[in-house]
Amino acid sequence: MRSPVIFFIGKPRSGKSLQISRICKHYHFVHIDILSRIREEVALGTKYGSMFEDIVISEGTLIPRRVLFEYLRDTLCKNVFECCGYLIEGFPRTLQQALEFEEAIIVGFSMVIYVDIPDAIVDKRVKRDYTGTERDNWMEHCATMKRINTFDVRTKPILDYYKKKERLLIINGLKHPNKLMVDIKNAVDELFAKLGIHPPSRLE
Repeated sequence: MRSPVIFFIGKPRSGKSLQISRICKHYHFVHIDILSRIREEVALGTKYGSMFEDIVISEGTLIPRRVLFEYLRDTLCKNVFECCGYLIEGFPRTLQQALEFEEAIIVGFSMVIYVDIPDAIVDKRVKRDYTGTERDNWMEHCATMKRINTFDVRTKPILDYYKKKERLLIINGLKHPNKLMVDIKNAVDELFAKLGIHPPSRLE
């Protein structure tokens, strides 16, 4: 399998969902949301669902390496003739996972798009949905900041690694969604050209 893979990384409430949908449509990529896919497998009672059912699926939980990579390999191979590449959300969650992915799964090219927004903006966006008591809201605030801290600690080594490989795009998540998408497309195309990679076919 020689298709390109984009790892799409961003903090909670960074606007990932809209941009992921647009990128996949533009480049004819298959979107693989690891957490959602695993929940779906569990709900359907598939072979992988049986493997996952004893795993607590929550923010910050790491799936056992053997199971995760077997699932990723099968999922990517299953769609290899149906798309021009893959956009993976929710993975890698550690630098070790990124390194092992490159060793265990042969792809034509892998890169990271990181949507960057300040922690204060994440907290502000989460607070808009607060509906509980003052104590409940404070607990939610603490949980959000803990998630952000965990995300930062795990993500920084991944970003540093791909930056050294010149395969990292850091996008300002505070921009208007339409402008953000233009920036992403231009940056991806520029990186493809710089590395001598032919851009995937597009669905306009």
